[in-house]
Amino acid sequence: TASVRFAVVLYRDYGYKEPCSVLPFTSDVQAVTDFMSKMEARDDLKRGHDTDRCEDVLSGLAASVSLSWQAKTRLLYLVCDCPNHGSRFHDFEEGAVYGTTTQKMDNYMSIPEQWTTADDVFARIRNLKLYFHCLDCGPIGRSLCEKMFQVFREELQIEDGHDVTVLQLDSAKTQDFIQSVLNSSTSSISRSFVHLSQEGTAGSKR
Repeated sequence: TASVRFAVVLYRDYGYKEPCSVLPFTSDVQAVTDFMSKMEARDDLKRGHDTDRCEDVLSGLAASVSLSWQAKTRLLYLVCDCPNHGSRFHDFEEGAVYGTTTQKMDNYMSIPEQWTTADDVFARIRNLKLYFHCLDCGPIGRSLCEKMFQVFREELQIEDGHDVTVLQLDSAKTQDFIQSVLNSSTSSISRSFVHLSQEGTAGSKR
């Protein structure tokens, strides 16, 4: 019998006591539903911290690759609308603001984590052979995350079809989100079955 397990990592930005909230892998769908129902967006201004548009995406990915991955087919979904801090992941100019607001795009352009933490995370994603899907919920047609996704593609070139998939979503359309997850999951699972079948055939010939 096939067993499906889910885990959820909610990442935040610098300034929070806990950079992530984590639900470890579970097959209990109700536990996932309960965890997700408690999600809330927090007002940056309540943190007493320098506010900007970029997020601490890497902490979320680091927490994700530290989970207990066991299945042969492994899918990782990143839901985002802004890139990680650091000029490695975007082309915003120093001091640039978001649209017509006064909110800075990135107050941490030169953080070392964009290299040290990122390279460690990339290596662990490659070793785990994750099917990595990025769901961009930012402005349609003018993604803020384009450079970050390009870095992901360049750093996560894995054999056997474990490429990085990017999907642009309308965050207001829940059904589109669900359908995109279903479609991308089906594609990854199909590719995984083909790969596992080929491995089995090759093994039987040895």
